[in-house]
Amino acid sequence: MSTTLPAGAASFDRAAWAAGRGDNTGRNPRGAQIDALEDSGAVRPGTPRDQVRALLGEPENVDGNREMYSLGIGYGPSLEYFNVEYDAEGRITRTSLRRG
Repeated sequence: MSTTLPAGAASFDRAAWAAGRGDNTGRNPRGAQIDALEDSGAVRPGTPRDQVRALLGEPENVDGNREMYSLGIGYGPSLEYFNVEYDAEGRITRTSLRRG
């Protein structure tokens, strides 16, 4: 399994992403990483769950086929999440941002 990011994805910072684990404040560095993560192509439909977890780590929350990574507080008092949804074979079907 490869966790190497595609060419041109150098702006995604794994260390900053990992540092944001459990940070539910407005200072969580993960929010600033979302565009780079999506631009990297490393979390696109068809990507296997083990590859996503090798890159992003364990999710903070799991709800059935959806795994949620906390981005901290966005606008207002709500937490924001990066959601990754999987099919029955454990491959990404879609990603989304959610305020909750």
